[in-house]
Amino acid sequence: MLVRSKALLRLLKKETSMPQLDVTTFFSQFFWLSVFFLGFYVILVRSYLPRISRLLKLRTRKVSSSQTSLPTSENHSDKQISSSNPDHIVVSAIRVSSDEIQACTQSTASWMQDCLSAAQSTQFQEINTAYFSTLSQLSAEQNLNAQIFKTLCSPRDFQNLGLPAAGTAREKAFSARLLRTI
Repeated sequence: MLVRSKALLRLLKKETSMPQLDVTTFFSQFFWLSVFFLGFYVILVRSYLPRISRLLKLRTRKVSSSQTSLPTSENHSDKQISSSNPDHIVVSAIRVSSDEIQACTQSTASWMQDCLSAAQSTQFQEINTAYFSTLSQLSAEQNLNAQIFKTLCSPRDFQNLGLPAAGTAREKAFSARLLRTI
């Protein structure tokens, strides 16, 4: 009876343990792992690696042939860099690109300035005159309103406050009176 209970405990213990850690399946797991990795290695070595090596050889040939066919630039200050150096190609390409970008930016700026001045002189002329006339009218109205508000305060108001009737004190008193009435 004791033997049966121990066997039963072992069965229960096996069912509750993790199946991937079961010692009886280690060999089959290792076998299939080896088969799949060996197959992957064979496919990689026979098909993909030769293609990659051919591409790399082709690229190095193209780079070396393009370096010999490029004309040497005598107007640049980097004469000490040989044309076989790939950095020389990058540096010259960056210089040419920056020169082109500057030229394009300058031509665009001048074109935009021409378009803006043409639009100002033709299309927006009426709008600009109406705008400036409206501004002058508003300024005149504000000055007139300021004069009217200044006359609202009598000289007695300034004397009652104990302030002189001229200068900044008068303006302060006027502002105080105006704020009270508003």
